Amino acid sequence: MWRGNGAEWLGSFGRDGKAYAVSDSGQIAGYSRAPLDEHAFLWQDGEMFDIHDHPWLASYANGISNNGEVVGVLIESDYDPDVTAFLWRDGDGMLELRNMLPPKSAWTNLRQALDINDFGQIVGYGYRSDRNSYNHGFLMTPVYPTFTLDQPTPGTAGVVNTITARNLTPGSRVYFIYGMVGGGSIIPRCEIVEAALQIDDPVIAGTAIANANGVATLVGKVPSKWAGQDVLIQGLVSSECDISNLVVVKFE
Repeated sequence: MWRGNGAEWLGSFGRDGKAYAVSDSGQIAGYSRAPLDEHAFLWQDGEMFDIHDHPWLASYANGISNNGEVVGVLIESDYDPDVTAFLWRDGDGMLELRNMLPPKSAWTNLRQALDINDFGQIVGYGYRSDRNSYNHGFLMTPVYPTFTLDQPTPGTAGVVNTITARNLTPGSRVYFIYGMVGGGSIIPRCEIVEAALQIDDPVIAGTAIANANGVATLVGKVPSKWAGQDVLIQGLVSSECDISNLVVVKFE
């Protein structure tokens, strides 16, 4: 690390390494070669911490936010060079980003996480099942549901079902959104750091107004062709950029 008085050695786990990113507070992320493999590190206050707590062989840290969250890549082994992106948080350790995707996502693997901002948004690249085999860039955004969506009842295709949203502001209009593939969709007129849907190619099933108790209900017939299929459903109050939890239902 270079300061005003010159370069400063960060330390190592026994061999060489590289620093790839630095936060405004001076935290640094990178990797250092341990005796047998490479481990991601977090450097702060003059000390280098080994943050590799994953069973895979090696890791490299590529980015760090001002919140101290680190992103990078995990490598399975020398003999099986499979890679996957990780997020490291103090208290949580290394989390594989692919395990944080919504259900039925078209992303088959998020291979590299390159950077993270202070909103927790992560950029990188990976593979999608609905595209060619080349890498595709991604922006992964945290979601923060503000109201609750129940499972539809009776959960049977070909008949009338009821789905209920709760904990709403009375008088607010709720859009009930559905889709067949998990992913991410930008909400018009909403900042992506505020909210985003967890559904690719979302379709509006209908709308309802929340009553005085903050409850909104949509009643409608579910297509018979949905029998045996997993359907993703999410609620949206577009005027407030509020979303619900994501519901996945396999209609009988």
